[in-house]
Amino acid sequence: MARTAALYLWSAIVLGLAVSGGASAQPAPGGQDAALSVGTITLSREDVPVTLNLSGVAVASESAQIRPLVQGVVQEILYRPDQSMTTGDPMFRIDPTSYEAALAAAEANVQSAEAARDQAQSDADRYEALAGRGVTEADAESARSALLQAEANVAVTQADLRAAQFNLDNTTIKSPIDGQASVSEVSVGDLVTSGQSDSLATVTRLDPIYADLADTSARMLRLRQMFDAGTIQPGDSLGVTLILENGQTMAGDGQVISVGDQVSTSTGTFNVRVEIGNPDRQVLPGMFVSAILTMGSHKAMLVPQVAASPQADGYLALYVVKDGKAAQVKVQPTGSTDSAWIVPEGLEDGTVLIVDNRDNLRDGMEVAPVAATIDTGGIVTDSGAADGTDAQTPEAAADEAAPADGAPQADMPEDSEAAADAGQ
Repeated sequence: MARTAALYLWSAIVLGLAVSGGASAQPAPGGQDAALSVGTITLSREDVPVTLNLSGVAVASESAQIRPLVQGVVQEILYRPDQSMTTGDPMFRIDPTSYEAALAAAEANVQSAEAARDQAQSDADRYEALAGRGVTEADAESARSALLQAEANVAVTQADLRAAQFNLDNTTIKSPIDGQASVSEVSVGDLVTSGQSDSLATVTRLDPIYADLADTSARMLRLRQMFDAGTIQPGDSLGVTLILENGQTMAGDGQVISVGDQVSTSTGTFNVRVEIGNPDRQVLPGMFVSAILTMGSHKAMLVPQVAASPQADGYLALYVVKDGKAAQVKVQPTGSTDSAWIVPEGLEDGTVLIVDNRDNLRDGMEVAPVAATIDTGGIVTDSGAADGTDAQTPEAAADEAAPADGAPQADMPEDSEAAADAGQ
């Protein structure tokens, strides 16, 4: 009896294994493997900014070293350090006493010269009227010559008067530009001279600010080719983003002031000077800065970086959906943004790009596209393929939940035990 029970139990086990093996070997409906669910987005061409990442040094747009034009003793300092100056604001006053006296003497000399000229004019007119009637031609000629000399003397004295006025005016030293004034290098009572090498102070204009940047000649040649071919359209203004030494960014509209006309033989670079507004005076002359310049725009695709695999040859490997299957393509980028590659050629408008579940893909594998969303940081969101599961229709899910014909039920072990008991 025990032998018969054991035989029944062994038969049940073998039957169960055979049924399980047959169920697991069943193909999916239609005789094909289920399509792999993949997150996708649809690509289209758009205007993509063309940017350059450069580095350089900030430079003041204007800087004036203040020096005296006349000699004298500093009588008064008329500004405060770091004061905002406008053109014509007084900064220093030199003792004007001697220059006031010189101006008064020049004015007197002009009056004397004008009186002598008037007398010479009267003499010349009288001699001209009496010529041939008791006045010789030589006397008339001498009168005319004296008049010319008197007029010349008036011109000289008037020039001396203007010089004296100029010297007196320059005893008050004024700012020649708008900007910020530095700390004074002199004190009241110091003697200063005209044309001295040491400046009294410096006025620096900080808004706008310049940045002298370095770029490679090879990249500039490529940009010119793209502009000439119409691939890049120059913008109305140049977008400039400055990155300061502490990582702080400052963005605004700017313009290229000058492009260097010589290339360094050692580095292969040339200088580009750009201008950007600096209303808060965050950027100071001499600071090292990095700059992102937006040179224009061109039509291209933005391929999320999560959907591309960079290759050793500089190309990108992508998977796209063609006829329900995954197809691997290679494209060449021309640049990148923070989260996407810029691809101008090699992809058509409407290309369905696979962005999720790429690790499980093979070229030619059947796929079931699921619309995905890429956020601003380049992360895939709202994709049903995120967990790597196969795509299923509701009907397929219901079929999978129901047991296959002849497949073992969940309570199969209990049936086997009952059969063993019945054999006892």
